[in-house]
Formats: sequence, structure tokens, C-alpha cells
Amino acid sequence: MGKLSKYSFELLADYVDGLVDRELASRMEADIQEDEALQGIVDGIRWYYSKHGNDRDGLESYLDQLAEDMAGSRQESGKIRQIEKPDFSLMRVAAVLVFALGGLGTLWFASRNAPSLEDLLTGYLEEPYRAPRTMRAGEQEPQALNAADSLNQMIEQSWKEFREMYEAGEWQDAAKLWTETENEIHRRLDEVPGLTENWEHPETVNTNEVRFYVGLSNLYSGNYRVAEQKLRDFPDSPWELHARWYRALALLETGDQQHAFEILEVLAEGYGADAFYAEKAGKLLRASN
Repeated sequence: MGKLSKYSFELLADYVDGLVDRELASRMEADIQEDEALQGIVDGIRWYYSKHGNDRDGLESYLDQLAEDMAGSRQESGKIRQIEKPDFSLMRVAAVLVFALGGLGTLWFASRNAPSLEDLLTGYLEEPYRAPRTMRAGEQEPQALNAADSLNQMIEQSWKEFREMYEAGEWQDAAKLWTETENEIHRRLDEVPGLTENWEHPETVNTNEVRFYVGLSNLYSGNYRVAEQKLRDFPDSPWELHARWYRALALLETGDQQHAFEILEVLAEGYGADAFYAEKAGKLLRASN
């Protein structure tokens, strides 16, 4: 399988999503250029994003379904014997290869009968965005425990706990934790002499990613005004498109339909990779008429 065995599908998707550090990305890029299977998977992911928006969950769900279909067809043909449950981890690898070779089918979406604006908004808020992903990076050199390092360790530990709360659906606790973390950051910067000049935010914790998920935690826990503020301004960020969509939902919940519809109108006209929320945005706009 060449260099394919070195990388999981998740890591290749992280590479396409821009979630790996520069050193690892450089090594992966060199391997991808030399391996046709890796090229096929990366090109397939990018093609999917261009057709369906940056919907990684949708892509992974499709591959999981394809793996199940492949396993089912093999069982029916009698090629798998004395196995009660197929090994879907192996089957998914096969599904990835099928995907890389151009076997991606058409996705069909269920239609609904003209739901109201309130029904749509409730439904969209009941579909929480995926949990934050951990940045893949190389090993870090040991550092002395000074004030800056201590602060960064606190931030990294808080972010780890935040991710666990978010993944568990504990939105209110997650939002509260990060508010306390921000307060502690400001307290230390104000009280520790020289810390402001010598401290750099840890590279392992992406500030835009933090702000995006803190915004979502406030949105899901009903703090709509705080959510709307956190979800503003994500230029040139992987979360920009998603932040605009969820900010529009927060604005609708606060009653600010004018600014919400301005965002939704732009989203509804999106194409290519920017078309991910076009259908949903269009439904909300039509439901408001």
C-alpha cells in the first residue's frame, strides 16, 4: 500500500482541513506527492468539499455507510464466514480506497414539508457542531516552569477539559470553564511583573478555534448574545463559514432578524466550498416570508 499505511484517513482529512502543524504538513505533502493512493484520497476529500461544502462529518458518515454496505455485500456473497460482526475499521480502509478511486456516490437528503422559521431554527440548534479536534504536532521540547510556561500549561489543561465537556454536551459547564480561564489569564497578565512582555499564546491552542467553540457552547446553553459576540469576525479561518451560520442562528434567537437575514442571504448564494449552508439558509429565508 506504499505510504498509505503511514497515515490514517482522519490525519489526511486534518491535513486538508489545515489542522496539522507546518512541520508535519511538510512531511505529509512530500509523501502525498510520491504516492498515488494518498493523492487520490486527498483529491477525493477536496472534491467532496467542493461539491458539498466542508462537511467533514458528512464525508465520514458516507464512508462509514459505504464500509457497512461493503461488509454487508461480502457477507451476503458468502466470502465472510464464522464472523458475527464485520471488522468495520478494516472495511473503512477499503471504503477510503474506493472513495480515492472515484467511487463516491450521490448523497440524498430527506425533504420536509415547508417547516416554520421556529421549527427550522429549533432543528438546526439541535444538531450540535462536531467536537473540537486536537492539533497534531511534533513532540515539544521540555521547558522551565516559569510564569509564562505555567500560564500556558493552565491554558492547555483548560482547553483539554473544555473539549471533553463539549464532546459530552455539557455546554453550560464548558462556557463557564472558559470564562474562568479567560479571567485567570487576564489576572496573571495584570499581576505578574514582566509576564505580558515575555508570554506568547501556546501554539497548541488555536485562538480562533477556542473562540468558535466557546461561541457554540454559549449558543447551545441559551446565552445567545454572548454567542453572537464570540462568533464575529473569523477572516481567513477554517471556522469562518461555520461561524457566520451559527452567528445568524444566535441573532435570530435574540430577535435581530435584520442582521441575521443579511448573513443568511450571503450564505444562501454560496457556491463551491461556500455552499455548505446554502440550502439551510434558503429554508430559513423562505420560512420568514
